[in-house]
Amino acid sequence: MEFYVGDVSKINSINIPYSCFDVIVALECIEHLKNPKNALANFKLLLKEKGVLIISTPNKVFSQFKNPYHLHEFTVDTLTDFLSKNFSSIKVFGQQKFEEKRGRINFSQIVHFLPKRVQKIILRTCTSLYDLIHIPISPSIV
Repeated sequence: MEFYVGDVSKINSINIPYSCFDVIVALECIEHLKNPKNALANFKLLLKEKGVLIISTPNKVFSQFKNPYHLHEFTVDTLTDFLSKNFSSIKVFGQQKFEEKRGRINFSQIVHFLPKRVQKIILRTCTSLYDLIHIPISPSIV
């Protein structure tokens, strides 16, 4: 297994061949990019034919204030529309707040919707949701 970190807007400078990734994880970064359309197109180029993009961004509907570092903000509808320009299969999930005393989230339940080959990669690499969220990727390609 290999991990790459780089600027998604400059994929030619990373020296990575197209169609080489099973999974790309981009958590809480798309809203910070000057050109998220370009980033999404590059994600598509880098993913294998049956590759999976795992992406998250704050929901504008629930934002309590305007974040000056967010160049773009999305609702569920605008994110779905944005993703549909490059991807035909889209699944949207929300986040919930969990109290510390409730214990650890069952990580395998969160990734169950992914294809089995992608589940194996993620479960072999990350032992918890914390590990997945804290992969250093902002804004990067993994």
